[in-house]
Amino acid sequence: LSAKGIHAQELFDTLITTQRIVILFDSDSHSVKPQYLDSLKNIVAKSQKFERFQFILSAHTDDIGSIKYNQLLALKRMKSVERVLLNSNISIENIRSSAHGESLPLFKILSEKNRRLNRRVEIDLQTFQKVKRIVTKVVDSSSGKVVSAAITVKSFGLGSYYESDNHGQVDILYPLGQNVNIESQ
Repeated sequence: LSAKGIHAQELFDTLITTQRIVILFDSDSHSVKPQYLDSLKNIVAKSQKFERFQFILSAHTDDIGSIKYNQLLALKRMKSVERVLLNSNISIENIRSSAHGESLPLFKILSEKNRRLNRRVEIDLQTFQKVKRIVTKVVDSSSGKVVSAAITVKSFGLGSYYESDNHGQVDILYPLGQNVNIESQ
């Protein structure tokens, strides 16, 4: 990977992305409302595009009821969402779950609106994608000094424009198996 005036080093890395959806629950309920099933279906479909992924569930309640009861209710909410994922062919090995009861509210100032937002299960989809990382330095070919410059990265016939930093360096991530051509401007 070198072009006139560009020195590049190829490294392997893992790109981790996280997408969050939140499911709200009625007071004293652990039933997943039908209005959230499309969101769950969409996030499950997104997970299937990746070789490696995990769902992280975090279940919560409001402050109404005893601490012990709310812990149990959060556990039931967690299990309800787990069941939806399992019924969507997500393996239990791809699910990490925790129930927090009322201990981690989004809002500590208590109003009915805030209590409603505290009754939730947060679902984070973490995806792991192997990528190549190219670290480039743009060098003035006549002086041999590192310079700030514009470069174009071309892949699959498409070009992306990058500006190097004041040290002449550019970091670029791209999926494994994708060929990249780097050109100086």
